[in-house]
Amino acid sequence: MSKVLRISLCLLLIWLAVMMTGCGSSKETTAPPAGDKAASVSAEELVAKGKAIKGMSFEYQMKIPGGEGDLTVKTWMKGQNIRTEMKNPAGEGNVINIVNADKGVAYFYQPDQKMATKMDISQMKEDSNTPRDPMEDLDPVKMKSLGRETIDGKKCLIYEVAGQDNSSSKVWLWEEYGFPVKFEVVSSGETMVMEYKNIQVGDISDSMFELPAGVQIMSFNMPGQ
Repeated sequence: MSKVLRISLCLLLIWLAVMMTGCGSSKETTAPPAGDKAASVSAEELVAKGKAIKGMSFEYQMKIPGGEGDLTVKTWMKGQNIRTEMKNPAGEGNVINIVNADKGVAYFYQPDQKMATKMDISQMKEDSNTPRDPMEDLDPVKMKSLGRETIDGKKCLIYEVAGQDNSSSKVWLWEEYGFPVKFEVVSSGETMVMEYKNIQVGDISDSMFELPAGVQIMSFNMPGQ
């Protein structure tokens, strides 16, 4: 179960950072034409749009380096609260991650077993052993425009961002909402790609960020805490 927990917490941290920025995906890239109004939209403006979203749901697919397969994750977001659902990477059934920022807690929930592991969010932020998200230090000022793409009918602006530790990333920002449709990160010779599908913007019920009744809850402390 510890392996599943590490994978799940990694996914949670990746999304927490991504939702504070914005990006998108593509099949055909074109440079913004001269005088195009859309080309004048700054990265700062697009990121601000993404931050202004109060509630939404979507699915994203993460392509895991090393040929270990892909993970498809369903996600619901309301403010800083997040819920993700995916197939258990270590066995049968699904696993659910819930980050309830309003209450300062996160849950790793296995519905088939009616069991959940509870963690204080502050431990996730402070744990130096947790994989670092390359989007964490994204600075719109340092984003280099590469052009545009239309993905699933969504018009996107593409940017290249130089990261730390010889890492680099490409982000696609959906012009309408400033939300990711795709992002790609290259670090230590490995590439990670996340693609976002079925994006729906709207209010999400608070109950999505709570555990159902009857779940056995165990507390989990990160090493050194």
